[in-house]
Amino acid sequence: MKFKLLILLFLVSLSAISDETKVLAVAQIELGNATSKLVFKKDAVRDVVTQTIYKQEFFKIIDWARLSSVLFRRNLEWSDVSSDDNKRNEIQEILLNDYFLTGTLSHFSERVEYDSGGFSKSKTQIANVQIDLFIKDAITNEVLAASRGIGEQKQKVKQSLGFGSGAGANLGLAQKTLNTAVTNAVVDLVKQMQGKSK
Repeated sequence: MKFKLLILLFLVSLSAISDETKVLAVAQIELGNATSKLVFKKDAVRDVVTQTIYKQEFFKIIDWARLSSVLFRRNLEWSDVSSDDNKRNEIQEILLNDYFLTGTLSHFSERVEYDSGGFSKSKTQIANVQIDLFIKDAITNEVLAASRGIGEQKQKVKQSLGFGSGAGANLGLAQKTLNTAVTNAVVDLVKQMQGKSK
């Protein structure tokens, strides 16, 4: 009788574990081209990705900032997630996560289009962002989901008789474009993982 009870409790515990929300550790997001490195910072891009995933309410998210010192003391870095199997497993043992998320902000560009007529002229700033995100199994490093998010935002600036904004570097526009690209990538990633969990 006791043996049957133990088996029942074991099966119940397995069922509870399988129903738990999976834990995702967001690793470093790399900046893939020279222009993106002038406009964005790695930590800021990672924060946007982390916040966007959190809002999807599908994963439990590990706060990288709180654990970076732990990894540093163990001589571990987030780059080891992709490059070193033994160190990746050691990181997973510390974090107890199911998945790693890695990625690259692979493209960022800005251009200006001009339009003039009469006593006024205007120019439109156009920003483009492309980000590639991957969810990998924390044990095997198998890629479970991959997504590319693309964002484009425009802002028109008018000038009259020599007055008006010069429309120089527009960090606000760049940030809005990044947010759009990340949202597109994350929504697709979550859809893929939801399909695997059914």
